[in-house]
Amino acid sequence: MPIQSGRSLLPNGDEIRRLYKEKGWSMPNLAEKTGLNLHTIKRMVANQPKDSQSMALVAGALGVQVPQICRDYPPELGVKNRYSWDDLKTAAENVRNQIFDGERFLFDAVLTFPGPSSIFCGLVMAFLPLRLMVQIPVYTAVLINPAASTSHFSEHFAVIPTQWFKLLIPRGLTSDPEKKILVIDDAIVSGGTMKKLRKVFKAQYRAGNLKFACAVCYEGRTLRTEIQPEILGIKDPERRRTFLMPWGLNAFCFEDIFV
Repeated sequence: MPIQSGRSLLPNGDEIRRLYKEKGWSMPNLAEKTGLNLHTIKRMVANQPKDSQSMALVAGALGVQVPQICRDYPPELGVKNRYSWDDLKTAAENVRNQIFDGERFLFDAVLTFPGPSSIFCGLVMAFLPLRLMVQIPVYTAVLINPAASTSHFSEHFAVIPTQWFKLLIPRGLTSDPEKKILVIDDAIVSGGTMKKLRKVFKAQYRAGNLKFACAVCYEGRTLRTEIQPEILGIKDPERRRTFLMPWGLNAFCFEDIFV
């Protein structure tokens, strides 16, 4: 499940520092000029990923283009979106054809994630017959800070720690080990969440009852060594490390954020 609109870029902290010092500014001066808080500027100068809108504000204040203050600016960002809404609708229909046999839905429930993942999930469900669509339970996972306490969630959610966040899965979805669950995502980039969910379900629930579907799968350096989703909406895996999605301005998937 990739990072969505306003996703992160990798700042070149040395170049940002050089440029603001060239103007006779300090970090607080740069924060004032951009309207960003000082903590955000410090993170950029420390080469920590920041969202593209913040990077654009800094570039504008410094009088340069965004690529100049990035360590690895994806060239795809300067071109038209590779994946359009029509692409996503076609992908959703392709997924639908693999989860519906013409008479019945092949799973007992659906799990998706907040944001664009749930949008793509909705597109998939919209291609099902209405009589089925309104009967299929669809659950949305909750993503929280990995350092946050989850004791007050444990009664209603299974808590699955991942490298970047804690994933809360509604217990209504995981209480029955016989239940066949389809996980629908918009783009699977690193495969980290998919790998973690497979491991948990393999240990606690019936093997093989968890399947993954997505619109776009990046066949990158992580996924080459892992199991890919069983169901792909766009048949040919994406081989660019960075690719644009049609969710909004600068809504791109950026593999390096996940590894």
